[in-house]
Amino acid sequence: MDDVSTIDSGMQTVEYHAKGAQAGVGVNTRMDEGLPPLGAIVRIWHDRLRMLGVSAHALVLATEAPPFHLYLVPDANGAPGLVSFGRWRELRAIGAAEVMTISPDPVERADEPATADERLSMTCGMLDAAHVPNGRKAIAIYLHQHWSEDLRRRFGEPDNPNTLRRWRVRRRAAPPG
Repeated sequence: MDDVSTIDSGMQTVEYHAKGAQAGVGVNTRMDEGLPPLGAIVRIWHDRLRMLGVSAHALVLATEAPPFHLYLVPDANGAPGLVSFGRWRELRAIGAAEVMTISPDPVERADEPATADERLSMTCGMLDAAHVPNGRKAIAIYLHQHWSEDLRRRFGEPDNPNTLRRWRVRRRAAPPG
């Protein structure tokens, strides 16, 4: 437990994606730390979600069924964001979250690998949830810091920051519905 950092709730926790990459830590260690393993189906309140990976201090969860939207929760200021490690542990402690099933192959989804559209949608969702400005440099820095090995195994390398920038502009300009 070398890499320690402070998360939003002020609690101390291990940055387990970095630890896992350095020490080759597997799925069981994540369960020991109270975090769901890759590929697991989890329940938060009444929503069934799939664990896609981690990003800095947060779990990357998406809806289990298509169109696989990113699961966001309000932070202390009410802005939507990814589920922090601390928030996941709090929800488990009160019985609002649980690991329902663990996929036999933690890297792949049971049905099919991620498509380029899924990767693009998930990446834009992560950038929006983290309130990353739409500049190429800001996007590149965020991806460098937060595109973990879990996400690389599931989605491959992230899209070019210029592509992401263009797609975020198009999504904002598109009429709702």
